[in-house]
Amino acid sequence: KSVEFSKVKAKGKIWLGDKCYQFDVLKPTIKTSKVVRVVESGVSEVLRIKTPVGFIRATDNHVIPTFRHGWVLEVKARDLKPLDLIFVERDNEIWTEPVIDIKPDGFAEVYDITLENHNHFIANGIVV
Repeated sequence: KSVEFSKVKAKGKIWLGDKCYQFDVLKPTIKTSKVVRVVESGVSEVLRIKTPVGFIRATDNHVIPTFRHGWVLEVKARDLKPLDLIFVERDNEIWTEPVIDIKPDGFAEVYDITLENHNHFIANGIVV
């Protein structure tokens, strides 16, 4: 079964064995990694997290790498605050952008994806 994401792959779908862009929080780099597991998690409430460059939809317990007080922290989406800095990809480089808005955005079918090396990937230009 495929999983739909904008900009994770050119076609917008992820399949087991596909490669997608990953982000290593210890060495802020972008690499490609193989998808080794895709699990359908059912329908859940999602949040819309908006930055100046775009937005993502994520469950409230999804971990987002966040730059706070000089540290890279893994923060659950529900605990993000406006002006928190999250990582975005532009022209194959990683930057930080402030969170502008976080609000409930209905329900969506959600998936859990595991990558070969690291589990932070880029969706809609935002590291999740």
